[in-house]
Amino acid sequence: MKKLLLILIGLVISAGIYAQELTIKSLEGEELGESIIVYDEGDVVNEIVFHALVTNNTGSDMTVMCVRSQIDMLPGTSSQFCWGENCYPPFVDTAGTALVIPGGATTADDAFSGHYAPGGVHGTSSVKYKFYNIDDPSQYDEVICHYVYGFVGVDDNFEAPSFSEFYPNPATDNIRLDYNLGSSQQATLKVVNLLGAVVKEIALDNSNSLSMDVSDLKQGVYFCSVVAEGQVHTTKRIVVQK
Repeated sequence: MKKLLLILIGLVISAGIYAQELTIKSLEGEELGESIIVYDEGDVVNEIVFHALVTNNTGSDMTVMCVRSQIDMLPGTSSQFCWGENCYPPFVDTAGTALVIPGGATTADDAFSGHYAPGGVHGTSSVKYKFYNIDDPSQYDEVICHYVYGFVGVDDNFEAPSFSEFYPNPATDNIRLDYNLGSSQQATLKVVNLLGAVVKEIALDNSNSLSMDVSDLKQGVYFCSVVAEGQVHTTKRIVVQK
């Protein structure tokens, strides 16, 4: 299985109704926002795995529970999760045991993992993971993971689309994408901001090249998805600088 690519698509909540006693982070230590995308570019995928760290930002030990909520699952797919030393089957939503996180500490890399089995079904399934203090459930953090298995199955007569990286990236005024739609007749490029809102939507023709004006976008990180024949074929991260 090829390397998973995790993309942050939510704003980090630095203040709010939670008080942030708990925070969810990537394995690189970056605080996650409200939702993320995890996908695999392999054409045969048995499992897609989401790893995360949980940090106790208080000065005292905290007993933390993990709860999974399957928000939108494609037929034929399944999910399960591991918390602490135990892993739970697809029909279990709440961990059987809680994990004690010392004050100011972060869980180990293998303390939590979310597992998604696409079962050969292309598209997106969404699963929410919530971590909360069992002694004070108002202290919690949660993230929605969008698992994407986005390649279209091919037959002997089907030519799969292909796409380059965006360049230059970062960009100031314009950014380019080279592509080949293959056997697809129609494709659309959707540009999504960190709040998950579509800020641009451009139809791709058979010219095999796109120059997109980004001068009207605010400085920041965006995610560009190419949708062809109803399937997400690729998601790329771009940075707009002013």
